[in-house]
Amino acid sequence: MRRFLSPRWLGLHAAVVIIAAGFLVLGWWQLRRAEGGNALSWGYTFEWPLFAGFVVVFWLKVMRDELREVEAGRHEGSGEAPPVALPTGIGAARSAEATSASPPRRAKKAGGGSLQPMTGHAHPRVTGHEPEPGSVPRDSSHREV
Repeated sequence: MRRFLSPRWLGLHAAVVIIAAGFLVLGWWQLRRAEGGNALSWGYTFEWPLFAGFVVVFWLKVMRDELREVEAGRHEGSGEAPPVALPTGIGAARSAEATSASPPRRAKKAGGGSLQPMTGHAHPRVTGHEPEPGSVPRDSSHREV
């Protein structure tokens, strides 16, 4: 936690407090204008505090990222890999069926053309050839030229 008391971080903390407070003051000012009859100010009355919330959320994210970098640096020196947090529902071990059932790869045509499946079945709008039955679904709204 000492890291967040360096001159750089103290300046960042001060900037966050000043900016968030300024946004809240601007929201209060817009509320006074809206109560005075300025209908457009009602939108700004709620917008400025929302901006203040964004500043605080971004500040917390930057601090969290800094802590993660410090943690990753500790693991580099020890020779072990840092722990990886996977999203919910994704496991580290996958079955052989899941890895073999990957979608077909796509290759880029020479000359920077469009993409087509590596199975050799080109889309009729790209090449003008009819696909094999069942390989590429037809778009009924497309009229061939």
